[in-house]
Amino acid sequence: MIPLHRAFARALLFPRFFQPPIVQAALLHDHLLTGNESKWGWVVYRTAYANPPSADPFTPGITSYQTWALLQAHVTARARSALAREEEDDPAAARHLRNAMDWVFVEDRAALEGASREELRGRFRARREGAMREEIGEAPAEVGGDGGVPWKIPSAWYQFFLVVDEEAMASIAEGEGGPLDGNWVNLVRCDEEMEEAEEWERERSLGRGLMEKGWAEDGEGGEEGKEDEWRMRLAVHLVTHEFYYKIGGILENWYVYYQEPPEVLWY
Repeated sequence: MIPLHRAFARALLFPRFFQPPIVQAALLHDHLLTGNESKWGWVVYRTAYANPPSADPFTPGITSYQTWALLQAHVTARARSALAREEEDDPAAARHLRNAMDWVFVEDRAALEGASREELRGRFRARREGAMREEIGEAPAEVGGDGGVPWKIPSAWYQFFLVVDEEAMASIAEGEGGPLDGNWVNLVRCDEEMEEAEEWERERSLGRGLMEKGWAEDGEGGEEGKEDEWRMRLAVHLVTHEFYYKIGGILENWYVYYQEPPEVLWY
């Protein structure tokens, strides 16, 4: 829970935190049509299955399964609410995004409990490759590119996924999913830049490829804590089409919003 005095301070310093967001439905709508994508939303992996700790030691707390269901309800309800705010400005775009919304909540205790981000990325890559063949394999030539060669800027679906681990599960159990409730999930990168860094790290661990990459032994990829640069904690109330559109596309968008854990991106 965000302390009340900090909430009031943010209301004064960041009034947009308490106001309807800038219209983004039309932008995301056009992006989906241009890229020949039929849906938007993120894959959400659950890696925590133990019950979160209770705030009151004398009262049984909410179970992990109830918390997981609560998260799904929060995400879908807030996503629909955010689109409803923009329906008056562009009813066709808002209606299209509401019908195209597709959050995929994945739970499998045997396979996912305590899974590392590397394991999750492997699962996500397999899912992404299938989706790319289905969705954008037939991207229209007018999308752009020199000489009429098709190209597209990928949406956030192809670049990121969400993870609910033990700490995220505990934060969700404590609140109602609103801007002041302190709920968050992990937003994890799985894009080209990150995959190149992973490849470099694998080569570094084997003692090969350093000269080819042109990086020093103690260079960028070997920094302690580098892994955390590929994920951040995202407030649940931001998991809507607005942030989905803003964070997707060019890789630089990640660094505009990045907060180093344990900090949380609240607004």
